[in-house]
Amino acid sequence: MRPNWLRTFRSILTQKVLKTLCFWAFLIFLICPAFASDTPTIPPPFREFVSQIQGTCGYMPLTKLPEEEVSSPETLTAEQAREDVAMLKYLFETAYSGYDHWKRKGIDFDGLFAELDRVADQPPVSVKAIEKVVATYLQNIQDGHLSMRGHSRQRFFRHRDAYFTDLLVERSGDGLRVVDSGLSDFKTGDSLKVPQGNLFPTLSPKGCQHFLIGTLSRRFRNGMLINSATAGQVRVPLHPCRLMNADFGDESVFRLESVDRIAVIRACSFSTRFHKELLIYQESAKKLHDQKDIILNIWGNGGGSSNYSYAWVEELNDFVGHRVSSGRLYSPAIIEGWANEDIEKSPSIAEMVLQFRKDLPEFQQNPRWLWKLNPATINRSRGSFAGRVIVLVNRKVASSGELTTSYAQSFPNHLIVGENTAGIGAFGEVRTYILPNSKIFLGMPSKLFLEKDIKEGSGYMPSYWLDTSHPIEELAKWIRFPEKYQFSLDLPKTQTSLDCETWLGGVPEGIRREEGVSFGYGSKFATLQPDETQVAEGHRSALLSGDAETRSAHYYYLSMPDRKGMTVTFSVRGENIQKVGEQIDNAYIGFVAETKDGKSEWFTKFYSGSFDWQKETISIPWKANYKKVVFSFMFSVSGKLWLDDVKFSSFP
Repeated sequence: MRPNWLRTFRSILTQKVLKTLCFWAFLIFLICPAFASDTPTIPPPFREFVSQIQGTCGYMPLTKLPEEEVSSPETLTAEQAREDVAMLKYLFETAYSGYDHWKRKGIDFDGLFAELDRVADQPPVSVKAIEKVVATYLQNIQDGHLSMRGHSRQRFFRHRDAYFTDLLVERSGDGLRVVDSGLSDFKTGDSLKVPQGNLFPTLSPKGCQHFLIGTLSRRFRNGMLINSATAGQVRVPLHPCRLMNADFGDESVFRLESVDRIAVIRACSFSTRFHKELLIYQESAKKLHDQKDIILNIWGNGGGSSNYSYAWVEELNDFVGHRVSSGRLYSPAIIEGWANEDIEKSPSIAEMVLQFRKDLPEFQQNPRWLWKLNPATINRSRGSFAGRVIVLVNRKVASSGELTTSYAQSFPNHLIVGENTAGIGAFGEVRTYILPNSKIFLGMPSKLFLEKDIKEGSGYMPSYWLDTSHPIEELAKWIRFPEKYQFSLDLPKTQTSLDCETWLGGVPEGIRREEGVSFGYGSKFATLQPDETQVAEGHRSALLSGDAETRSAHYYYLSMPDRKGMTVTFSVRGENIQKVGEQIDNAYIGFVAETKDGKSEWFTKFYSGSFDWQKETISIPWKANYKKVVFSFMFSVSGKLWLDDVKFSSFP
């Protein structure tokens, strides 16, 4: 029998050893998280977006995308609905690069799938009900690439828009001094105090720092308070950034021109559909090495492939910085989606598609999902281009358009000007799927693009903000006259008529144009052009025309004065106006009001058939909840529609 003192000694020793081991284990846990979890295998930029590198999953064969447009049925059987819900769950869990991130942010995907199961068990199952459930559960997702299209279209995105007041100011002592004013309450030289967060640097003369006054907001803003040294606190009106009203007068994907001897590159899209045109854009860099200043105008560029801009920057600069960390998700659904691509229509992706076709059988037999993550390589070296590159952006610059903005920061001397970009890029490289029975299309990103300077829904912030519908002209003046330059406030003019006699950039003077409706595959636009053969007055009218092959249409509009009721009179003539096939039935002229909650109210007249010149009158009263009123017209069908002799009048 061991003595008591020996047992006591061993007990104390054992306790000390255990305490020491526990202490070191706890210390190791704090210092080296690798002993506690597998998180460290995920590089730091991705830890908010990816919780596991790989996992197992099931396999469900995809329904191939139709070659022609299809419509969703009104109802499904219970069996059909359950099949669609199962496919929806499969796609979100294995093919959506934002699934893990948004689930951890509180999006209730499990609740969504459970609710859809309940809906599916109550036949006949309304397809609209399925769409409504998905839209409701996912409404707080902020992802401009995620989309759903069935009976309605759903995007899960809200942008922070810029709103400005018509004041140009500069720093003066502890406050600000008015440099130019479009408001009756303020004169040049007045002193103001404005919070730093409401000051937006704009183009300034050399040695000065001028600012616009405004705010960024996801909801409509029509006013803000400013403290004036003379008038006290004053509420001033705000308007949406006028850069959205710019019109560059072309539909070409790429254009190289000279404005006041300054090289201006216009790149409207980076879609691989325009591969031939974008190769010319890519090659244009070879002509620009001796330029002192280059304006790269990607206003409205919603993206496509970033390869074209990467090659453009590399050719001009001999260096492209990798500021963006990227991650690609692999899964049976994503690989099968790629394998189903028609390489004859998109030859630029043929090599990648062929590789996915080789990989598909193995992923079908051994279904799993996995991430391939590529953190950005910090490279502080700069390129060789001696000139300055100025990138013009706006809120519709997204995806690879935003990657172009990132690549351009590789130039030793670069500027970003305009307004903040879309902020659609954290989740990218969209794959399109269709549910087999409801024919609901789903656009799902399959990659991650992470960069610390860009936030989803806010985008890149420009070096200088532009509140003008004439950005190229302003930039050219600033470049040519740096000492004397002063930003010109783009004050709205009262327009009493629409002159179809004078055309600027392919539209009647005063009219703005942006891309409107489209359907199906292809990109043939309805046209707008001056016509001297059919007129109601003067020498020219505006002719809108399309044919059976028309797939897209522009939206033409003219903003109306705030807080006034408006009446318009115009003459119109039609010839064989008709909707062909799945064309979107738009042949209208009139007023459209946008309410503060984002909805639209229409005061328009729609046209069909053939008729000679006739006079029309349309009125719209002003309502307190109106955010904006425009006079607009659109044509997306077959036939011809003439517009002429447009006159406006206001009433209280």
